[in-house]
Amino acid sequence: MKRRVKKRACIRRIMDSIVVGKPTEHGTKQAQISLKTRIRVGHERLPDRRNRNEAQNTIFVIFGVGMRKKTVWAVSVLSAFTIIAGALLFGTSPSPAPESKFLLLDATQRTTADFKGRVTLVNFWATSCTTCVAEMPELVATYEKYHLKGFDTLAVAMQYDPPSYVVNFAASRKLPFQVAIDNTGTIARAWGDVQLTPTSYLVNKRGEIVKTYVGQPDFKELHRLIDSLLAEA
Repeated sequence: MKRRVKKRACIRRIMDSIVVGKPTEHGTKQAQISLKTRIRVGHERLPDRRNRNEAQNTIFVIFGVGMRKKTVWAVSVLSAFTIIAGALLFGTSPSPAPESKFLLLDATQRTTADFKGRVTLVNFWATSCTTCVAEMPELVATYEKYHLKGFDTLAVAMQYDPPSYVVNFAASRKLPFQVAIDNTGTIARAWGDVQLTPTSYLVNKRGEIVKTYVGQPDFKELHRLIDSLLAEA
């Protein structure tokens, strides 16, 4: 009985060291040692072969490659975590678009309320962003394909982008859609504190965000979604 309690206590200490990086008598830089080293630490603590195997199984379960039934348990937990995280990040139902004012290059203004009745793609971008520049022809083609059917694109330049660069880019590329400059960063913060570009939000006719794209979207999938949103009443 004492031996079993001692074995469980050793395993618990090993698990604690791996999960939260606690320092042990084997070193204070626990977070920096490799998985192989951690297994070796388990060998030193549990010299018995059966106990070593149990320590290894415990370590492997933590990293999602456990043995026997523990594998199923670990995979289930990881799958559930992925689903929950995805729901929290992107949501499973439309959410109202933030109330924002957009200062356009022609000195006019638009608000989120102006989106009502049309499908709108709000694209956060920067002239220094290579992916943003690369996707612009596709954004132009998408706009020209759907604009007369009730679709708009609003490109919002990030706060750090010099206004002269934005103006020159829009003029040289002859962007057909409206371009706004977020010179205070207020718009990016309101729309989920946008940091990565390109980030795009697809808004339906009711002014609700139905899809978020971080990075260049799959334009075929985007077109299918626009078609379905335009068909809505």
